[in-house]
Amino acid sequence: MTVREKAWRWLALTVVFISLVWLFKGILLPFVAGAAIAYFLDPVADRMERAGIGRGWAAAWVLLGFFVLTVAMLLLLVPIVQAQIVELAERLPRIDETFRLQAVESIEYLRLVMSPENFERLKGALTVHAGQSFSLFTNVAKSLFSRSLAVFEFVSVVLVTPVVAFYLLRDWDRMIAGLFDLVPL
Repeated sequence: MTVREKAWRWLALTVVFISLVWLFKGILLPFVAGAAIAYFLDPVADRMERAGIGRGWAAAWVLLGFFVLTVAMLLLLVPIVQAQIVELAERLPRIDETFRLQAVESIEYLRLVMSPENFERLKGALTVHAGQSFSLFTNVAKSLFSRSLAVFEFVSVVLVTPVVAFYLLRDWDRMIAGLFDLVPL
């Protein structure tokens, strides 16, 4: 096979790979997350394997420990975040009132220092921009609420990621050896 043929083959493989990633981008998150978890936990599983524990059991124990720590961290952080959200909700009316008062003061100041024509021109421009900002906000809100697949995606990540991580972690050394066999020195 000539160099040109190899280059075309690699180009075709790259195009196929990118097309597949683009086609399946909606379902790849659990697999990418599982691969990342397996990559970071592989040294711990290797150490357990050297201590005499089978690779499957080592992968299971390492993942169990990882997910227990993750859940514990979430349980510690959720009350803190919840308290901050409640505090923000309590402060929002005061923040809104302060902003409104400052806006009224600024408008009155501008009315005093600007000519009436310039003030009306500024008021018109602000009205247009406020309408654009409101339409942008409503579009963002619609897109957030219309994503009914968010719950399904969350459940798939939570359920599929540990399974993918387990099997990748269990077979990590064999997969890496297989990849090294595919790539010539």
